[in-house]
Amino acid sequence: GDTSAAGSSSTPSLNSSGASAGASVGGSPYAIDLSAGSFAVTDNYALSLNGVGYLTVTPAFLVYTANPASQTYGSATPVLSGTVTGFVLGETQATVTAGTLDFTNTATATSNVGSYGINGSGLTADHGNYVFVQAASNATALTINPATLTYTAAKASQTYGTNNTVFSGTVT
Repeated sequence: GDTSAAGSSSTPSLNSSGASAGASVGGSPYAIDLSAGSFAVTDNYALSLNGVGYLTVTPAFLVYTANPASQTYGSATPVLSGTVTGFVLGETQATVTAGTLDFTNTATATSNVGSYGINGSGLTADHGNYVFVQAASNATALTINPATLTYTAAKASQTYGTNNTVFSGTVT
């Protein structure tokens, strides 16, 4: 009927070189070192340490976030831009990535009115400590708006007392 609290005092010492904030993904898995430390057991128990644990360091996420953009149906896609966020430990795009940041989409001048995705790409992260993902807002970051059609009525005239003139115009 003893509980672990009744059979022991304090806690064992657990440490891992992977526990530091700067531990690299590439070094995973890191062993978890177990020692008795100040852990003690009562006379009714013996101490056995089973240090088989491992610590896995997973990559942090770098998020491509596109700046919202719009175009009018029939016009060229505007220049697309955005940012990458999520760097940790004072690291920056310049210090831990290679390549050129680029934002693209599949819309063309003849794509229908609506929302389109803009995706970031072009960078690779050094040492595997980061993985790239797209911001959810990227899925609808480009808006294609309707083009304006203008109907211009042609000048007309008629003589007083005659039937109505047929009207016409042009669309531009």
